Amino acid sequence: MTPLKENQIQEATTQMIKGKRRRRSLSVKQLSIIGLASGFAGIILILIIAGSLSKDLPNLEQLETYSPRLITKVVDRNGAILKEFYTERRVQVPLDSIAKPVVHAVLAAEDRKFFR
Repeated sequence: MTPLKENQIQEATTQMIKGKRRRRSLSVKQLSIIGLASGFAGIILILIIAGSLSKDLPNLEQLETYSPRLITKVVDRNGAILKEFYTERRVQVPLDSIAKPVVHAVLAAEDRKFFR
């Protein structure tokens, strides 16, 4: 093995130093810009998701004039039921005819904070 000349050693050292990349740390200004951009992107993403989820919700007028799909009954002249037509088998009953424990159980299951 032949010894390296001094200029060859310097060249190799210079190439090694040039080849290495220095790690650059981010400044406070750069970090704050990245944070603000991420915050705005997050807000826009939340708005897009909320908008897509709320498309199928009814408006207030539809909620005020709610009319559930009830059963259509075909009866004969004596009042006997011949046939029932429905997509959802719902029967509308007044709230007063439902037992209080049932109302309380449904409210407790749906809204834990209702009775507090």
